[in-house]
This record gives sequence, C-alpha cells and structure tokens, in this order.
Amino acid sequence: MGRRDAHISPAHAAWTAAKARASQQPSTRLQQQQDTSIDRNVRNRSGQTQEQHGIPLLDLPPELLPLIFDYLDKSTIYNARTTCKVLAKVGAEYILDSIHAVYKRDNLEELLEIARKPAMVKFTHTFWFQADRFGPAMTFPEWDLEREDLKPWNEYNIYHELPLDHDYETSAGRRAFDNARKRFAKRKKGKHSKAAIAEAYEQYKATIADQDSIVDERLDHQCFYELFAACSNLTDVAVSIGHGTSGYIDKGRKAYKNIMMHPYGDIDYRDQGVHQFWTVVEALHHAKRQPRRFFLGDVSYRMLRHTWRDAPVDPLVENLMQNLRELRIGFSIYDDEPLAGVHLHEVTALRTESNEFYRRGLLAKWLGSAQNLRVLKIRMWHTEFRAPYARMEDALGTTTWPKLRELGLSEFAVAEDYLVDLLLRHKDSLRRLSLSDIHLSSGALDGFVDRVGGKLPKLRKVKLRNHFRDSFNTEMEFADEGTVNGERDATEYQLLRGGDPLDSWLENDGMFPEDLDSYEPPSRLDESDAGYTTDGSEVSYGSDDFDDTI
Repeated sequence: MGRRDAHISPAHAAWTAAKARASQQPSTRLQQQQDTSIDRNVRNRSGQTQEQHGIPLLDLPPELLPLIFDYLDKSTIYNARTTCKVLAKVGAEYILDSIHAVYKRDNLEELLEIARKPAMVKFTHTFWFQADRFGPAMTFPEWDLEREDLKPWNEYNIYHELPLDHDYETSAGRRAFDNARKRFAKRKKGKHSKAAIAEAYEQYKATIADQDSIVDERLDHQCFYELFAACSNLTDVAVSIGHGTSGYIDKGRKAYKNIMMHPYGDIDYRDQGVHQFWTVVEALHHAKRQPRRFFLGDVSYRMLRHTWRDAPVDPLVENLMQNLRELRIGFSIYDDEPLAGVHLHEVTALRTESNEFYRRGLLAKWLGSAQNLRVLKIRMWHTEFRAPYARMEDALGTTTWPKLRELGLSEFAVAEDYLVDLLLRHKDSLRRLSLSDIHLSSGALDGFVDRVGGKLPKLRKVKLRNHFRDSFNTEMEFADEGTVNGERDATEYQLLRGGDPLDSWLENDGMFPEDLDSYEPPSRLDESDAGYTTDGSEVSYGSDDFDDTI
C-alpha cells in the first residue's frame, strides 16, 4: 500500500462508518457534495497526477472529521482548509505553528487539552508565555481608576492626543497630561454599565486568588510539562513580563477582557518572572525538550540562584543551555513604573543587590555551558537614576563561543581591555554587533575604537545606541532623534573598517536623511554578505525583540 493510500484509508473508513449510521432518508445536501469534498488530486515531484478521491463531507458527523486530519501532512491540511468553511474550521486546530499562553487557569487548562491531542501539536515549534501576574488586590476605587488604563505612559499619547515629544516634566506639560487623562477617564466611564463594572471587579479579585492557587497546585508546571512532552518539534520558547510583540500583548488583553485590566507586571516586582521562568525550565527538563532559541524578557535578577524547590538547578540549566543557538535575556525591575515614589537611595540599594547577584558568577557559568550559541543578547535593568551599572566581566566571564554571529549588550560597565578582548576572541565569527549604554570603568572610548576598528573581518553590521562614557568622563550620545547622528556614523564606520573618522560622516550631523542624496548608514555593509541565521535563512537587518534598545 502506497503512502498516499495509507492516508486515504482512514478517511474512507470514517465515511463508510458514517454512511452506515446515517438514516435512509435522502440527503438534502446532495447538490453540495461536489463542492464540499476533499479533492485529493495530488501531484508528485515529477508533476504527474496521482489517484483522485472524493469524500462527501457533509454526510459525515462533525466528530468524525478530525479523523481525516489526523492522517494528513501539513501542506495537505492547508489545501484542505481552502475547500470549504467546514474544513477551514476543523483544520485550524491542526496547523498550530505557535502557542501563546497567559497566566490564567482557563488558558493553562487549554494547554492540557491541546497536549492530549497529538495531531494538533505535531507542527508546533514555538511557545510564548506571557507570564504577568496581578499584585495584591486593589480596592474598588483604586481598581476603577486603573481599569482599562494603558501602560506605560507613552501609550497615552495615542489616546490623549498629546504630541509625542510633549515634555511631561514641565508644569504645563503635567497639566496637559492630567487633563488628557481626565478626558480619557470620562470616555471610559460611559462604556460599561455599573453592573458590568461591579462584575468585572469581582472577576478581578477572583482571578488574583486563582493565580495564587495555580502556584499552590503546581498547575502551571503540569500544563507546561504535558504540552512540552507532546510538542516533539518544539524549538522556540519565550517567557516575558509586560513586553512582547503586539500579538503577544493582544493575547493577554483578550484573556483579561472580563476583568477590564491587564496585570502587566508581577506580584512582587523584585521577584518578577522568577517563579514563571523556573517553572518553564523545570518542565522543559522533565519533558526532555531542549529548545534552540530562548527569549527571557523583563525578569528580575533574582532568577540567578543555585536551587529551585530545594533542589540544585544545575541539571535544569544544563538541559536548557546545551542545545541553544539563540539566547535573549532582558533583566528588569518592571520598567520605571513600580519605582514611582521610590527614593534614589532605595533604587541604588536595588542596583547594589543586583550587582551582588551578578558577581556570584552564575550567569557567566550558565552562559559558559551554551557552547552552540550563534546569537547572544543581554539587556540589563534600565533606570533613570545614575546607579552603578552591572559589570560585564561578572555577567559574561571568560567564555568564548566559537560560532557566535550576533552579540548585543546593553547597559554595562566594563574595562576597555576586557571589551576589546571579548570582541577580538570572536573575530572569526562575529557578524553583527549591538552596543548600548556602555560605561568604560577604565580606558578610553577612542582607545577602544582604535583597537577594535577593522580587526573584525566578518563584521557586517554595527549598531551603537544611547549613552557611552569612559573613565575620563568623555561622553557620546548616540540616540535616535530622526536626524543623522554624525558622530555615531563616524564611530560605526571606524569599528567596521578601521582608520580615522571621515569628515564626510561628521558633516551630515543634524541633517534629515531625506535631505541627503543616497544617504545610507555606514553601519551596514552589503546585505547579501550578512550571513545566515541558525535556521539557514539570510540574516535580516531588520529589528528584533531588543533592537529598540541594543
């Protein structure tokens, strides 16, 4: 029996069984059968047409239709879904490329349902976990003020009709912002009845209690473990607090729609994402899954620990890191909002504590076990206060990743010698370099550029952003302000090609790119020579999850 016949037989069996169970009355849909049957007119590689089969699907009981899809490959499923609405709906469950989850009981239990249908997850390769949890329950007046509010504040621009460059710190700017917020609150107030608002508040309190019970029951671990065990092709895993792709955030807003607010954070911002990260990593270990790409966004530095649930984490970390090709980590204390009203000395204390965690060397040890890395991007905690930055030496150690193609580092303090040595150790593989908010604790920026410029022969893209400072208090500001930053262009050109800075780049400073003939940033060489990603596709010069920052 040929492969195609093996796929057809269960469908014919299902159809025969359905016909035997059907009543003897003439079908009222006979005229639709021709248009609503699977056309199995399949062409092989040489273009020859194989045997054609027609199955009158509208005579099949709905519960038998999935039996057909269980035996189809991915391309055939896509073709079948274009046949009619019935197949489009049934087949949608069989093309799960990615699964997005939020920290909510009904959403987690849905993962169990998916895991127990192997045909649904046989093509799944990506798992996104929006790990936000609500903090302690607010009173009704507090909740009513916050419900349906958008965070962070820059999102108010869309709703409050304020210019994007409005200065909120001036008294006039603050008044404009407050007035806009009142207008938004007035519009919000009229959208729902009092009964609906009261019900949403009760749902809000119930959800907080339920999230606590999920932890006590270890329901999250059970759901993740069963899902990962069922996803034999899982390659990408993401755990993130607050931030993510637009579709990722939309998933959370839809899930919490009945509550009229999104958690957008964690129970305790000092420990945000710690429980969620280790629960996912533990489930991956127990399910014997080793992802190729891992994204960890806006988690607390307290995830760096020796034990989890009174057991050593070494086996969990080794399982996670061993097969990784790409690793993106963003450490954070939930942006700036939880720090509202927090004094400078308290922020400095948090920074000091975080640096103590990094100095333990755990992150460097974990990264050292990821010898297959092609992409490494690390963004440290951002704050408006000038608290000490984390030392790059503590975070990265002395590891060399022989296949590293892309390196992105944001908000570090580092000695010039260490940074130069780090880059030169990877000169035979490094193609993309992103640096943002780098403070040289010793040495000079000019010395760094001179020692590295032109010494990385495989380098094809350099991206410098935000604030740079050296031990001599020399400062460079590489912010994006819509105009050409001539000093940044000259520095990126030097890093790529070496030599002295060219006056032609400096002369463009402050001009609009559209006013310059054929202006191209010097940080990009021929895209056709950029190399390839871990999945074999060409490296794109477009932004990725962290390119807004690094």
